[in-house]
Amino acid sequence: MTKIASIGALLAALWAGSAAAQDLNAMNNAFNARMNAQMGAMQNSIIQQNLNNPQVMAMYRQHLAQGGRMSPQQFAYAYAATGGFSAQGYANYQATSNQIAAQQQQAMQGYRAAQDASRQAIGAWNQGFSNNMQEAGRNLMGQGSYVDPRSGGNVALNYLPSAGPSYNPQTGMYYAQDGAGRYWASRGDGYWVPMAPAYGR
Repeated sequence: MTKIASIGALLAALWAGSAAAQDLNAMNNAFNARMNAQMGAMQNSIIQQNLNNPQVMAMYRQHLAQGGRMSPQQFAYAYAATGGFSAQGYANYQATSNQIAAQQQQAMQGYRAAQDASRQAIGAWNQGFSNNMQEAGRNLMGQGSYVDPRSGGNVALNYLPSAGPSYNPQTGMYYAQDGAGRYWASRGDGYWVPMAPAYGR
């Protein structure tokens, strides 16, 4: 049992080490922070250019005279975003906004799908690990798991040669090994079908 426990501890340590070495969330956050910084710098540069543009500032004063409430920075951004408040600029701004919203929705769906796939993969890995540990325990008791041809489920049988067939009242089947150590199963009607190991051996 100590050997199984030490194998389990080793696998758990390897799993924890690989998860720490590949912190995908931290990598994604760092990438997003770099992209946001670059976009922010470009946006600030465009806003500053518009704040220094006499034509844009004249339009801003007109905006204020008509009761507008935007700050100079907000106005400079809106001027750039809408192509100088033109009809085509507004249409482009709306189309771009819609495209960004659709891309964000698609990215979120992809993110959720990736999370689901990750949960399923971790669940499958955990189940496989548990199956392997249980099988190792059976092996220490001189047994192995074989696929029951009637139910498709697993049945634990001695893997050491036996003198004759054995009967399992839970499955209602007879089990026997041939000279090569392969198991065969029968319902007691004289018809024997081969059994496969449940896990590679």
